[in-house]
Amino acid sequence: ILDNEYYSTPTIKDLKEMSPEQLKEVSGFQVGRKGYGAIEYPDPVDLSDVKPIEDILGKIIKFESQHCTVYGTEYNKPPPGQGLNKPAIISLTNCWALDKSNRQPVTDPEDPRYQQRIDRLKRVEGTKFITFIPSTGTWVFQVEH
Repeated sequence: ILDNEYYSTPTIKDLKEMSPEQLKEVSGFQVGRKGYGAIEYPDPVDLSDVKPIEDILGKIIKFESQHCTVYGTEYNKPPPGQGLNKPAIISLTNCWALDKSNRQPVTDPEDPRYQQRIDRLKRVEGTKFITFIPSTGTWVFQVEH
């Protein structure tokens, strides 16, 4: 994974310049990977225990095709409500239904496969469906932690 595929707001450079006290309450925190998606935290997050801070991009928060992982198996996940284990809004791109005959995205809202895909996304356990953006196949949903 190329480092420049991942980005954050505030940037890693800005996070490194923050004091430990400032890192305890980072507002507007977002991480994304170009072509895959993004995660944003509506409430401030405590990043003071994340060392090295660079591990957030692609290690602690990892984006793969139609999937986002926060604290994978190689990390000790903090209790709900702490660190990055907090309510978040996740956007994943390229989540269209695919036409089985040609592997092309189904983008017509009138196509039954399109609606079946939306219905399936609405039922994914642990998520609250927000919207689906047909032009990019972006599924936007909320998680509690």
